[in-house]
Amino acid sequence: MKARTYTIFTFALFAFGMIISCNEPEDYSDIVYKNYLAYEIDQAITFLTTTSEGTAEGTYKTGSKQAYIDVIEASSVVNADEDATQVEIDEAYSALLQASLDFYNRMNPFISQTLVILNYARYIYTNTEEGTLEGNVAAGSLAGLKEAIDSANQTLSRTDVNQTMLDKVNADLYSALETFNSGIIGKSIINITNSGFELPGYETDDFAEVPGWGLYGVIESWMFSAATARNDSAPEGDYIARFGTYTTGIYQQLPELVQTNSTYNLSVDVALLSNNIDWQGDKYPAVLLSRFIVFEGGAGNYTFATVLSEQYDTLGLDPTAFQSLSHTFRVDNNAAYVGKKISVDFILRHTWDTQNPIYAESYVGIDNLKLTRE
Repeated sequence: MKARTYTIFTFALFAFGMIISCNEPEDYSDIVYKNYLAYEIDQAITFLTTTSEGTAEGTYKTGSKQAYIDVIEASSVVNADEDATQVEIDEAYSALLQASLDFYNRMNPFISQTLVILNYARYIYTNTEEGTLEGNVAAGSLAGLKEAIDSANQTLSRTDVNQTMLDKVNADLYSALETFNSGIIGKSIINITNSGFELPGYETDDFAEVPGWGLYGVIESWMFSAATARNDSAPEGDYIARFGTYTTGIYQQLPELVQTNSTYNLSVDVALLSNNIDWQGDKYPAVLLSRFIVFEGGAGNYTFATVLSEQYDTLGLDPTAFQSLSHTFRVDNNAAYVGKKISVDFILRHTWDTQNPIYAESYVGIDNLKLTRE
């Protein structure tokens, strides 16, 4: 009985040993991992094909590409070496990442983009008061924004400024602006230059003489020009903007950069001044189109314009007195146009159906524009 017990116990120990042996972790210390190095090399080579050297913003200083290529080639040699150790792979990978950062900072930095943000911060700082009224900020708020502005100015004054520095400046300015704007009481009042069309102080169809405003879109040969006109019923001052179905529209690019999680409201006083019949004796409602847009290729470049929001207001068949219209749109948190300059434009037509045009002359007057952000 004892012998049997011993035999069973011996077998149990043997089986337990087998289990322990089977559960022991395998040794992978002799395996060299290099996939991440090969991936980074491929990414670097592909990226280099999209770059060029020069002096313009976004191009790279002379010699920058060769310095990056040298590191890529050295990393490729290590990657191709079947006897390379994990330490050598990791060192090559680290060197390549550093070369990527060095190359990035050899780019002629986008100073113009930073200046757009900085100038907006200056505009907000200059045009916002501390106080308790709507549009004011609490006492001490201006100091925080001023600190971010001063820091940005110091960075831009450096002779060795690079894109990494500007990325931090941009982030700091956006953060300061978001904090500042969130503290504004009620609605922020956005400045519209010459919002009542009182300048230049006389009637003109040369919009080069009208501060703040430009002519809408492509000017066809058959079009007349929009104009400023004296009007006894002008809601604000003596002059209005006058344009029609046979004229260009008008636009203005504002200093405001589109803010995230914000609601914009544009109000404008509008009157249908005239609405003639067409050649067949029919009369059609005049429709005013108002839009919030972003010019991607510079102010007035409608070839590269993004429409953020548009609204069609039917003004009716017969002339009307001035009435207030409102156009509101909400900015999403992840909107692609956040941080870009916002513009507004207006045009009058009977229809936007180019296949079935309506030929009838009508004129509208607009005045007293106001824009708020909340």
